Amino acid sequence: MKKKRVYLSGAITNNPNYKAEFARAQKAEEENGYTVVNPTRTPLDPEQFEYDEFMKVDFLLLSMCDAIVLLPGWEKSKGARKELEFAIRNNLEIIKRKKENN
Repeated sequence: MKKKRVYLSGAITNNPNYKAEFARAQKAEEENGYTVVNPTRTPLDPEQFEYDEFMKVDFLLLSMCDAIVLLPGWEKSKGARKELEFAIRNNLEIIKRKKENN
């Protein structure tokens, strides 16, 4: 049986720790048994692509998933809100993760 594929969605712009946060989330979701699509691990160079171009790639990646995983703080991200709208329109499962207390 194919593992469920999930897309990580959260704040990237103005978040200096986004790579580490997405990496931790990827590891956790893989431990939950999911195949993870992590949009921070694409070969696109931020210096060569515009925001709207990144969103086109994100929507393409999201369209190949079964669910979207909303990371803590996703509400602050314009892109994550757009990704959620896309997920709702395409009947994807919505998984909201809460911040862990350390």
